Amino acid sequence: MLDWFLSRQFYIALIVGIVCVSIVTAIDYRGIQSLVVLLISLGFIYLGDRLFDSDTTENWLTLSFSQILKNAFGSALILIGWGLFLRGLLAVTIAALLLWAD
Repeated sequence: MLDWFLSRQFYIALIVGIVCVSIVTAIDYRGIQSLVVLLISLGFIYLGDRLFDSDTTENWLTLSFSQILKNAFGSALILIGWGLFLRGLLAVTIAALLLWAD
């Protein structure tokens, strides 16, 4: 399950982000802000995904310090990207839906 999520997390964020941006654009005035946050968070997730290399049977013997640093930096970029996504886009979408239902 973890390998499935790690290999498809960019596409998951893209699909959920498009839905959230369309909801915010339709019922709130922060559509452009949501789109910018989506693009920035997708950039972080994409870069982190390219740097992060999950452990497989092929690369566990080639352990190096630079590989560990690359994985740590990639993981940090993924964390920043998902943090921006959850805080800057998903929270705004939930708030817009709650205010619209009021």
